[in-house]
Amino acid sequence: SRPLGRSEPSQVKEEQEEAFNRHYGGTLSDNQSATSSFLAAQGSLLKFPCLICGKRFSFHSTLLRHIRIHTGENPYSCDTRSNDLVCHMRTHTGEKPFSCRTCGKRFTRSSDLLYHTRTHTGEKPHFCNICGKCFSLSNSLLRHTRIHTGDNPYSCETCGKSFNQRGSLIIHRRTHTGEKPHACQTCGKGFSRSNDLACHMTTHTREKRDIMCHMTLLK
Repeated sequence: SRPLGRSEPSQVKEEQEEAFNRHYGGTLSDNQSATSSFLAAQGSLLKFPCLICGKRFSFHSTLLRHIRIHTGENPYSCDTRSNDLVCHMRTHTGEKPFSCRTCGKRFTRSSDLLYHTRTHTGEKPHFCNICGKCFSLSNSLLRHTRIHTGDNPYSCETCGKSFNQRGSLIIHRRTHTGEKPHACQTCGKGFSRSNDLACHMTTHTREKRDIMCHMTLLK
């Protein structure tokens, strides 16, 4: 694999073209028009875009690490050092060195703490250049952009239906498998979506309220 520190523009282009071709089964030039339109709609002050998913970065080196998500390259083993590996090892040790000054919640990554802090400050630095909606996370902006572009990259292997979010595909798959991982602790009824369980729980709340009202009338 190529060394992480090397980040010349020519290498970035080479890495992106290789990942793009592997992911889409075509050449970068074949998809240049659609890619350019997507990046124009995305819009950002971040200078280095991934031509596969549209995510943008401030540094060449960060983009190169991101591209490995698409290529599957894993140059670091469990006995070598990298920032990602150090963070990964914390999943084994349970170490969470970054704490929120507002609520005390702890995190394994400084970036996770940064994202969490925005829940307190209300900061939303990522905005959609099409409709102006703002987001606290760049990934949230990327998912939102698919509403405008019509991109649905997640497809069901059973029926072919496609979705713009991975979570939506996971929920959809349960219509085929019958899986209902969300169970009511009161009556045991199962649901495929957490929202359906939340709605169901209100029926028990009403039942409890009706019983209490009835007991009050009997006094």
